[in-house]
Amino acid sequence: MKIKRYRKCDLACMYFPDASEPKVALNHLRDWINGCPELAEGLRHVKQHQTRNHYNEEEVGLINHYLGEPERE
Repeated sequence: MKIKRYRKCDLACMYFPDASEPKVALNHLRDWINGCPELAEGLRHVKQHQTRNHYNEEEVGLINHYLGEPERE
């Protein structure tokens, strides 16, 4: 997985490719993030704003570190 800026829904769909729609994938990713206190705190520390529609490189790196790489099809 390349660590770069991703739209939130695009990254979520990478982690949940079988989701019925991007919003469902995004909700699942949000649940995973909230279920990992270290990741949630790390994202708060780098000032991740929920209203943004993307994750920057640092945020993607944190997500990748704590959740692992998305599985490839």
